[in-house]
Amino acid sequence: MSATSLGFLAALMSALCLAFLAASDSKRLPGRRAAVSGLRRLAIALAVLPGVALAVTGDWVGFLIWLGAVAVLGWTIAAVFSAFFPPRNSRVDQP
Repeated sequence: MSATSLGFLAALMSALCLAFLAASDSKRLPGRRAAVSGLRRLAIALAVLPGVALAVTGDWVGFLIWLGAVAVLGWTIAAVFSAFFPPRNSRVDQP
């Protein structure tokens, strides 16, 4: 498997964990109870683990692809969730 595909596969795995974290955010979803903090910590660890594995194995090209892709995917996930589920206590200024 090439470094490029390993980097993108690792980024996809991390993005799934980030999507879970965004979906279980109690500030955005008023009807849902906050996930157990241990489960959220596990999701954070699993989101970072592919990048650590790429760095430890010396696959620097894959690591840099993972780093960039996770940054872009993380911002995308945050933007999508904020568009569909605004925070409960947010005030929108009306012009």
